[in-house]
Amino acid sequence: MRNSIITLVASLKPMGKWIATRIAQNDVSYHGSSIVREYPAEHHLEIPGMRRGFLLACHVGERAPDVQILLGETPTRTHTLCLGTHHVLFFFAHRKHPERSLHAWQELDVWLKGTYNDLVEAWLILPHRTEEAEHLGTRLICDENAVLGRAYSISEDGLVLVRPDGYVGFLGRPFSLEQVRAYLASIFVGMI
Repeated sequence: MRNSIITLVASLKPMGKWIATRIAQNDVSYHGSSIVREYPAEHHLEIPGMRRGFLLACHVGERAPDVQILLGETPTRTHTLCLGTHHVLFFFAHRKHPERSLHAWQELDVWLKGTYNDLVEAWLILPHRTEEAEHLGTRLICDENAVLGRAYSISEDGLVLVRPDGYVGFLGRPFSLEQVRAYLASIFVGMI
């Protein structure tokens, strides 16, 4: 009798984990849904060791990674930035040549403020602070150790749009302004 009780309790451990995961919705995924888009489609990660199922890699339709970051000198988490009803767009400037990305960032930022100001909050992610970026007057995150880049599987440059529910809706590696514009137009149909 005692052995059967121990066996029953031992068998509940995996079930308990499964129930907790379901309640927390950590296994929910919109991957493959029409409400998410990855560019290019079926992107193959080029970061060594960052294969799906081996190390955690960011994909559209899955929960956005939560990373400890610094806003200026203030520590915070990316999930804190994503609280609320806005979509949050992370624009990753090129890691080796961030200055090449600043013109595209300015173009995107102006367009977002003019078209989706109340719907999308955009952040510029730089590998290090630059004087030029400081004068842009934009939301800026410095990702010196590439922690944020690795969490979102961005090796050089890219765009990540986190939906208000905390899931990745758009992922572009490398960034494509045309693709993110088309995606936003498709999800905000009739709202503008």
